[in-house]
Amino acid sequence: MARDSYLNTRLTDSDQALVRDAAHRQGLKPSEFCRLALLTAARRPEPILQTLVEQVEALRVILLNIILHLTTNGQAITVKSLTTICAVADAHKVEQARRLFDRATQLTPEDK
Repeated sequence: MARDSYLNTRLTDSDQALVRDAAHRQGLKPSEFCRLALLTAARRPEPILQTLVEQVEALRVILLNIILHLTTNGQAITVKSLTTICAVADAHKVEQARRLFDRATQLTPEDK
C-alpha cells in the first residue's frame, strides 16, 4: 500500500532532539519512529474498553480457577480460597488485558 498522505507538526529544538535520539536508539529514522508512535497511539484502546476487558479477564480467571479447584480437588470453595483466587485475578488482569490488546492491534508488516 502506497503511503501518499503527510502529517506535519512543529517541534521545539529540544523535542526534535528527543525524537531523533529515541529513533536512533530503535534503529529508525525519525519519520519512521514518529509514524509508528502515531499508529501505536491511535490503536490504543479507549479507557472504558480497557477497563471492561480487564474485568472480563478477571472474571474468566476466577471462573476457570473455581472450576479447576472443584474438579481437581473435589473441595468446596471457601471464603479464603475464593479471596485468594480473586486477588490473583485482580493482580494479573491489567497485564493480561494489555497482552490481548497488543495481539489484537499488532502492527501489520505494511505498517512497519
